[in-house]
Amino acid sequence: MKNKGFTLVELLAVIVVLSIIALIGYSTVGNIISSSQDSSNKITINNYAKAVDQTIFLYQMNNNDSTLPELNKDWLKENVKFEKSAVECEYATYDKTSSLYGCKVNNNEKTYCYTNNEVTECNKNKLSKIYGNSIQNGTPTPTSPVEIQSVGEKTKNLLNASLWKTSVTNNGITVEYLEDEDCFLLNGTATTAIDFAAKYINIPNVPGTSYVLSAKYVSGSIDRTNGSGNKYAVAYLGNADTINTTNNWHSIHLQNQDVTGSVKVNNKNYITRFWFYVSLGVKFDNYKVKIQLEEGNVATSYEPYGYKIPITVSNGSDTKTTNIYLKEPLRKVGEYADYLDLTNKKVVRNVKELILNGTENWTKYTSVNNHYQLIVGDNYFSRDTNSILSNYYIQGVSGSYNSSLNYAVISADANRIRFKDKDISTIEDWKNKLVGYADSNKPLKVIYQLANETEESVEIPSIPELSEGQKCEDFYKVNGANIECGY
Repeated sequence: MKNKGFTLVELLAVIVVLSIIALIGYSTVGNIISSSQDSSNKITINNYAKAVDQTIFLYQMNNNDSTLPELNKDWLKENVKFEKSAVECEYATYDKTSSLYGCKVNNNEKTYCYTNNEVTECNKNKLSKIYGNSIQNGTPTPTSPVEIQSVGEKTKNLLNASLWKTSVTNNGITVEYLEDEDCFLLNGTATTAIDFAAKYINIPNVPGTSYVLSAKYVSGSIDRTNGSGNKYAVAYLGNADTINTTNNWHSIHLQNQDVTGSVKVNNKNYITRFWFYVSLGVKFDNYKVKIQLEEGNVATSYEPYGYKIPITVSNGSDTKTTNIYLKEPLRKVGEYADYLDLTNKKVVRNVKELILNGTENWTKYTSVNNHYQLIVGDNYFSRDTNSILSNYYIQGVSGSYNSSLNYAVISADANRIRFKDKDISTIEDWKNKLVGYADSNKPLKVIYQLANETEESVEIPSIPELSEGQKCEDFYKVNGANIECGY
């Protein structure tokens, strides 16, 4: 019998099948090798991080100082002893835990980061948290207050529109504050001349200071065609002591363009009020407007009420800045810090500030003379820490007190704040002292640690792109409120 060989088609089929198997095998083996190498690199970075921790600990002991220099590549290379420099990192930060950014193992192409006890491939979307830092400039006394600075510069806008009720309807007109957009939304046709004075926002001003009230049109329309009288549709800033007093009202007419007007505050003490006034027949159709009050005589660009953190991106030759706006600054007391999580777009709070004016429910701490206490809520701060600052009183010791201190703020337990003032002997005198601080526009402030952190969402703008040919690499480092490229 004659033997038959393989046909050309059969040979081609076998070759194709073998090629596919070889490719799969190569890819699988390659992935296994790559994964194994990646795991090994992460273990190396993790061990290096422990070496950095030990180096920092020894540095602080030897220098008797918790202040560290800039932990850049040069410092790490000079101070951290690890496997004959098998790892090189661009920089490190040290807050609650050490963080390493821009790390390379030998000549590996991948760049690794170590943060929150986890090693990942560096990615600009996986970094960066901006932490608070409260600094008390000097030693406070009841007669000499000191400023407490935190991360965040106060914005120009003094109008805290978030205090406005969510929605107010009056004689055909609805005014709503849209917190997400930080603007007022007006709708409807006025059935009579109306104002919203009962819903005004109180604005504390300094007597004798000039102010500018301005409006920034966002969208929508306003129709005064059928309006009566002067056909007003205005936002008012009133310096009057009562709503029925017509003196010292300052208004900006709402129309589809930016409008500014000067506001002068007379030299007397009063509360400034903000409200809307609409004439009969004036119609709003999804009209959105931003309102800003600021010091000075010339209106500047609109900013939300609160505090801004400038985010500066630089690669050494090109720099751009954008602002993140928060309702409160980022604070830090002891080891407890607020922080801005850029990745998850949220603010995490571990610190709280109280502003006191004497109207609170103070009681006398009967077991010790000259001590006054305030119940501030459930489990606000731990009794085993002295993490508390005041602008008038020196920090005491939690759970006890130093008898040599004449003026101190002491966190007595998990829900009380206690003050010691040797010059005060009655609750009435203590409250009057706080009233005096508030009346002089320097109220008593206390910053202290929260027992449980809170968080809220925040709008994070896009990080600015740098000019062509000067873009960032795949990671950033955070230096205060600056984000620097990993060059």
